[in-house]
Formats: sequence, structure tokens, C-alpha cells
Amino acid sequence: MLGSGLLTLIAFVRAGFALFWAGAEPPGAVQEAVRPREWIPVAILVSCSILMVIAAAPLKDHLDRTAAQIAAPADYVAAVLGPTTDRTPRALDRQGPP
Repeated sequence: MLGSGLLTLIAFVRAGFALFWAGAEPPGAVQEAVRPREWIPVAILVSCSILMVIAAAPLKDHLDRTAAQIAAPADYVAAVLGPTTDRTPRALDRQGPP
């Protein structure tokens, strides 16, 4: 399954290059060198990737706490609706314009 997905990805990337980049430059054109400031975004993304590998445990703990809050929204609902004395469900007031 993973192998076929990888081969499909490679095929789509090759097709994308052929579609979008073929003929973009005239034949025999000299390609410009990459300027140093163009490497800054690449360096930032690679640094973030390395940092996520190094600090995987704290990142996973944060994501686990986030998932627990999403799975149990009672605290969020209480914060939005405020304290209630009864447990009866309330319908939203959906009155139209006057």
C-alpha cells in the first residue's frame, strides 16, 4: 500500500513538473544561482522539522491534551454558556429579523 502510494506521488510530481515547468525557459537559457536570502525559508522549515524530532515528547504531550479537550467539550461548553442550575437542554433562540 505504501509502495503504490509512493509511486503514485512520484508519478504526479513528474506530471506536474512536465505540465507547469516544461517550456518555461527558452532552450539554452542560463539558470540563475539561488541567492542566499532565498535559502532562509528552507533553513527555517528544516530547523523546525529537526526541532520537532528533538522535542517530540513535549509536542506529543501538548497534542494529547488538545485531543482530550476536543473529545470532552464539557469545560468549553460550561465556559461559553456559563453556569447552569438545571441540566435541561435549551433550544437556540433563532428569531429572524424583526
